[in-house]
Amino acid sequence: MPRTTTGPKALSFKLVSIYDDAYLNGTMWLVNPTIIIKNWNKTTQAFTLKVNRIALSNGRGYRVGYERTKTGTAMVLWLHKTYDLTAAEDHQIAVALTL
Repeated sequence: MPRTTTGPKALSFKLVSIYDDAYLNGTMWLVNPTIIIKNWNKTTQAFTLKVNRIALSNGRGYRVGYERTKTGTAMVLWLHKTYDLTAAEDHQIAVALTL
């Protein structure tokens, strides 16, 4: 996830797929997506994570970790879920992280 700022900050974005029924034969899944947020630079910031407006709980719906890089500390989010993008509106999921 590219960013123009450093430190914890609320984020929202969509993971959008290009759906081609002729190629995919009607099935498309997003399995356990991992999101890396560069320059988070904190390992104790409380936050709420929602996917499609549904709050996820740490340890069950997602896991979080931190990785030191040359430019700071990145937050690594691993979503523990398979998303059926075939049935999803506009073949996408909306992710929101609030502080």
